Amino acid sequence: MISILLVDDDSRVRAALTTLLAGIPDVEVVAAVASTREATAVLAAHQVDVVIVDVLLPRREDGIALIRSLSPGHHVVALSIDGSSREPALAAGAADYVEKNGSPEDILRALNKARGQPRDQ
Repeated sequence: MISILLVDDDSRVRAALTTLLAGIPDVEVVAAVASTREATAVLAAHQVDVVIVDVLLPRREDGIALIRSLSPGHHVVALSIDGSSREPALAAGAADYVEKNGSPEDILRALNKARGQPRDQ
């Protein structure tokens, strides 16, 4: 079972991703939150395997800063509508990057890639 935390400020994206991931065997969305503050609280209370982070949270720095703070202790997949965020997200420590308009297979591939990377703790 892969446990996931979603961090995206758009409630429609959170709902769509939660629905998509619920249809994948052995995947559980532990929480879907809108901010870095909420993400930190969830991570303090729950063990998750993968954190999916919207790079473009209300301030661009928030998403990158969250990825940086989570890596290398957590598997992180960066998510964004803006393809220019790919390199900064990967440089901050994300295992992979998925565009929001990508296919469900892209998300599954990214989850599997993130799970395949060792965590330094």
